[in-house]
Amino acid sequence: MEVINNYQSKQAPIDRQLTLMLWYGKYDEAAKLATNYLEDPLHHYYKNVLEDKLQQFGSEFINNHKLPEANKILAMGIKLFPESAKLHYTYAESLMMLGKRPEAVKFFETAISKDKTGTMAGKAISMISKLKSGN
Repeated sequence: MEVINNYQSKQAPIDRQLTLMLWYGKYDEAAKLATNYLEDPLHHYYKNVLEDKLQQFGSEFINNHKLPEANKILAMGIKLFPESAKLHYTYAESLMMLGKRPEAVKFFETAISKDKTGTMAGKAISMISKLKSGN
């Protein structure tokens, strides 16, 4: 308990650090920081929040029409959270917007496999249908 009580980080919160690194294109540094952060037992309960933040960062880059950057962020997220349906889904969206339809379908299908009956599966099925119909 003493270790926890005496633990004081002099660094900014992880999401603030990642935001700066990602906006400045320091993807390798951001991936290393996130990996080290996730391996630290003190951050065990923050894993889902970090997964959500990476998905949000990717979406922000998509919304700002920075698709190559979004792809790098989302690919990093998938490496850190390979079971994340929402990261696979958002990555597929960015691929679709870049005109990479076959690759987008593959990642939509992966999102379905990660979330067989949930919201992501339903959305991914709909997107695959649109892509295959040519819309």
